[in-house]
Amino acid sequence: MSPMKIEISRPRVIKILGLDSRGKDDLVWCSLSMEVSKLFWIDGLLICMEVPEKSFDYEYEDGIYVVSQLCYAEYPKYNRFEDVGRGIQIPIVNVKGMRVFESIAKTIRENEKRLKAEGE
Repeated sequence: MSPMKIEISRPRVIKILGLDSRGKDDLVWCSLSMEVSKLFWIDGLLICMEVPEKSFDYEYEDGIYVVSQLCYAEYPKYNRFEDVGRGIQIPIVNVKGMRVFESIAKTIRENEKRLKAEGE
């Protein structure tokens, strides 16, 4: 039996079409309303991403991963779940150490600094 060839292929580009800061409660409610199955936590940020199904086609063909909307909120301490109310909870995945999310978090922080500098 010949050995199986395995290739690791990360996206070349992550294209975020919309990036917005939200309040935590608004972000959690929106994610539930939009039927997002989970949120992500990294470095004090709670992240909700809306990824179009076609994004996976582009990722495999072009190496471009498209996120149609990314919202984030300050969320200093990681919790596995966030209560939405009436006994409903949404899971939160700790993605610290994952390169794609590390890059996204860095971009968010850099964008915040740029916006703050422009506002001064």
